Amino acid sequence: MRYILLFVLICAARSAFAETSAEPVGLVRLSFIHSDSETRSIVVNGKPLTLDSSKADPSPFGYRRGFVMENAQFGVMGNFVADSLSYVVRVEMVPREKDGNRSADYLRDAYATWKSPWIDVRAGWQKVPFSQANLKATQDMPLPYAPVFDVLQPQRLLGAIAAVHDPEERVKLTVGAFNSAKQALEQTRDYDQLLYAGRLEVTVDKILGSEEFKWRIAANAMQTKQYFDTRSEQRWTGLDSRAAWRFLQAEAEVVALDFYGDADTSGNRVAHRGWGWHFDLTGQVWRDVLSVTGRVESMDGDDKLANGATTQLTIDDLSRQKKRWWTLGLGYKPTANGRCVLALIHREELEGLSFANDSGQLTCQLAF
Repeated sequence: MRYILLFVLICAARSAFAETSAEPVGLVRLSFIHSDSETRSIVVNGKPLTLDSSKADPSPFGYRRGFVMENAQFGVMGNFVADSLSYVVRVEMVPREKDGNRSADYLRDAYATWKSPWIDVRAGWQKVPFSQANLKATQDMPLPYAPVFDVLQPQRLLGAIAAVHDPEERVKLTVGAFNSAKQALEQTRDYDQLLYAGRLEVTVDKILGSEEFKWRIAANAMQTKQYFDTRSEQRWTGLDSRAAWRFLQAEAEVVALDFYGDADTSGNRVAHRGWGWHFDLTGQVWRDVLSVTGRVESMDGDDKLANGATTQLTIDDLSRQKKRWWTLGLGYKPTANGRCVLALIHREELEGLSFANDSGQLTCQLAF
């Protein structure tokens, strides 16, 4: 029903704007995955691990095997007013959570954007303006998966943003407010349950007037409070950078999540920190056709040892374990819209876990 309503609204808006345009957009990604991972091979502090049977197998640890449909996105984008007011509506037929497990969120994007030389405003279901890894389009990722620390931060929420910048976008400040939960049934209890986000980008090469060397740096921050069920506050901070010179491109990012719960009996607020970082280096062997990407990354969802004395873990417990992954990917782009990436992933679990979960993955995509 909601998709029918969206379609009706788009048609009504189209009749109201003479300059309306529309074009189909889509992305199909298919992977073949070979993994050494076996549930029985997981050992915690020298003892076999028993997974909670009520949870699905965790894809971040190499459990997916064989052919996997990663994405089947379809939608439409265009302008209500040329160079000023645009829209995007896109659905995902195989929705997944950030950890790779299936989701029920079929709506991918649904927002409208108004642009001017100095300010851009966007409202609707959209990505939260935090982290270059989060903001990167799926079809533009150099490797088949986003950096693993991406699971620490929200991706898409309902809200509005405003971006203030100079006409050349040398410096850009983006701020936004979003529902902190996908279902807002209890948000009337406290207005502060909204999530606030900010991102400051500086494009250094535009400031310096460099044509050959490209460099962008950014700082990110988010905060939200919740006052139903258990009281909590979460604060995210992060820095990211992207640089390109000749045939080389480098991306780096660090993110920290501070979580504050209820005060304990002594009045101190219970807190923990999650963090993660990654560094990618891509070399163009044959520009726009053949490339090689290497990534090293680390993530710890909780700075405390989680369930260190037990072998009964849930998938959420596993997802928060400290880890370091190494990935080498070979990308081949036979056409402007098609690309294949062969990736070899070596996973090191660093919090009492020991299991064989290295994998090889071939992912091919067609974007339009």
